[in-house]
Amino acid sequence: MVTQNTNEPFGSMDNASGVTKSGLGKYPNPFCDIASEYVPSDITTIFEWCEYLMLSVTPFRAVAQRVVRYFLTELVVEGQSDDERDKYEDFLNNKLHLLKQLADIGDDFITYGQSFTSVYFPFDRFLTCPKCGMTYHIATIKYKFDRKTGDFICDCGKCGEKNARMRREDRRSHDTERVRIVRWNPKDIRLRVHPISDKTEYYMKLDSTFVRKVLDGEPFYLNDTPWGMVKACLQSEKTGQDYLFKFNDDSIYHMKSGSLAGLPIRGWAIPPILPNFKLAYYVQLLRRYDEAIALDFIIPFRILFPSNTAPGGQDALSTINMGSFVSHMENMVAKKRKNITDVQVAPFSIGYQMLGGEAKALAPKDNIALALDELLNSMGFPAELYKGTLSIQAFPVALRLFEKQWNGLVDGYNEFINWLLDKISRHFMWGEVEGSLRSVTLADDIERKALSLQAAAGQDISKATAYRPLGI
Repeated sequence: MVTQNTNEPFGSMDNASGVTKSGLGKYPNPFCDIASEYVPSDITTIFEWCEYLMLSVTPFRAVAQRVVRYFLTELVVEGQSDDERDKYEDFLNNKLHLLKQLADIGDDFITYGQSFTSVYFPFDRFLTCPKCGMTYHIATIKYKFDRKTGDFICDCGKCGEKNARMRREDRRSHDTERVRIVRWNPKDIRLRVHPISDKTEYYMKLDSTFVRKVLDGEPFYLNDTPWGMVKACLQSEKTGQDYLFKFNDDSIYHMKSGSLAGLPIRGWAIPPILPNFKLAYYVQLLRRYDEAIALDFIIPFRILFPSNTAPGGQDALSTINMGSFVSHMENMVAKKRKNITDVQVAPFSIGYQMLGGEAKALAPKDNIALALDELLNSMGFPAELYKGTLSIQAFPVALRLFEKQWNGLVDGYNEFINWLLDKISRHFMWGEVEGSLRSVTLADDIERKALSLQAAAGQDISKATAYRPLGI
């Protein structure tokens, strides 16, 4: 990050106008503020800051989740026969719970500006005795794992061979219950991007705890880990360094938002909140002040003191022993706290004063509300959506603009669905289909629904087309 001199405008002074040069040294640079000193400069720090914002700033998290889930309407599968489509829909909705997975992917997209997702297809690992050819499922036999060679060593129960180095074989499983959608931590992902063809290779930094568990041969980790990742762990053991696991081509789906071409981010996307860092900093600053006010000024500080005058017009301090006064007051307060109906008698006049308690007047509530609205609107989150007051009168224009602003999210959802369907089709040998989310306009437009029902009654469209937006 380049830190600019407070007395110089941003950029070079060589071609600056006379007005700019005449102001040099007289006025500070308005773009060099305190918030600029805290802007994160590397991708990992940016992701950590965005995570903190999503988890700690309740309004931002609430409205971001509402935006993500607003576009999750209904999954539409097209192509093949009715039975084939029903099979896909049952698998996606009841086995994978795709809409919930899409909601989580959308949360990653809103937070990090991107999401890295792959599909875990199940497999069964078998070990075969090299002497007699007896094959065992890896979960049914006790073995030792050689962390140097990657061999499985165990005794064969058929031929009695001791410490045999078994042949490993991974077989594809057609168990749909074990298919999983995996979302990867963006902070562990590394990219290698070709500057012209835009071809991207995806690598993942392996977690040291996971590597240790695999190399120790713990069955819970080793039995279900793809062999390519196990080989990466073995390579890490040989080199003694952190090793990157390379994903196969087209095995990971990178959903990302658009960015400026001039940014040196090499395949990454900028999180939506980062361009609004200064607004987020300002909101957090106001909240911090509000917290300090709540701690110090909500409960007033109460003071008891001798009255200024004593009987006969004399000064009270000249006739009252302060030790006796303090002791009597403390005793009165203690008895009052034990019995709220207790009545006390004081042999002298008592003064009472409250200090503080001005929290309501000092709290920057209006400033926080205005700053928060500005932050949400600048990110494309209508404040009405957060407050729950998006009126139906604004539907035709405001809602259409809102949908267009988040086209990247909707397109990313639909691309991921088709990418996922292609993976499922190739793995299970099912027919090729296409899928998408039903348009929000089709799902929520009351007038369009009424017109569809009329068209179905006139046999211009099928009843299935007219009834589907109604959930029938």
